[in-house]
Amino acid sequence: MNDFLLTLQRSPFLQAENTRLVSATLIDNPTQIEFAEENNASRVEVTLPQVVQYRIESTLTDLPASELLQDLERNLAVGLAARIEALRNKGVLTP
Repeated sequence: MNDFLLTLQRSPFLQAENTRLVSATLIDNPTQIEFAEENNASRVEVTLPQVVQYRIESTLTDLPASELLQDLERNLAVGLAARIEALRNKGVLTP
């Protein structure tokens, strides 16, 4: 969990100082497991370990998308990156 929070705080898309863990609670694992039924199959019971349910709050960065172009391309947000590049090519945005 700590690594995930640190990764979010390093993201250029979020404001690091406003990214924080609000709550963390140990809960029973909600994952449902199903086995295919076979003839003469014995019943199998699976007990999953508990998991942490957490809530994180953050604020998006104030930087315009045009300043985040390299980060968008690196994260494969090609649609938005392509639109920004098209606006630059038309002179609507300056690099």
